[in-house]
Amino acid sequence: MSESLLRKWRGEHYGPVFYRPTDAPNCPVLYEVADLDMFVAQRKRKAAQSAA
Repeated sequence: MSESLLRKWRGEHYGPVFYRPTDAPNCPVLYEVADLDMFVAQRKRKAAQSAA
């Protein structure tokens, strides 16, 4: 997934859980690997259910 897609999803309150370590305006958005894995697994389940 591209950075721009993740940014778009954050704006739509969708996508993997993210956090910012500080409130600074230029603080990067961070993702934990476990949250990314969970998001991907959920999408796979939804896709499999739609195909069935």
